[in-house]
Amino acid sequence: MDHKPVIAKFSLSYRNEHKSYTRSFWHYSNGDYQSLNNDLENIPWENHFNCINDIDDCVDFLSKTLLDLAKSHIPFCTLHFRSKDKPWMTPRIRKFITKQMECKIQKIYETRG
Repeated sequence: MDHKPVIAKFSLSYRNEHKSYTRSFWHYSNGDYQSLNNDLENIPWENHFNCINDIDDCVDFLSKTLLDLAKSHIPFCTLHFRSKDKPWMTPRIRKFITKQMECKIQKIYETRG
């Protein structure tokens, strides 16, 4: 036997943190694109970009401007997710479960009263 086995026992612990996150969903089909285009045309792009010397500042300005205009002309909603949730657990289903529990609690108090 030219190799001897190495056996080791480790006691490891880890923290399984369930983090939550938010995500925005845009409703592109309901956007007011005519107004968005008008607002984009009315921005003096040359004045802004001629005054900015750093490319990172240019990108920041462009990103912020486009996002602000999109938020004002395209409807969106922000949903809160929990990482421990199952994929099918949506905020709507969670709302129904909460409503169901409230009804059950109310029924218990009514039958006792």
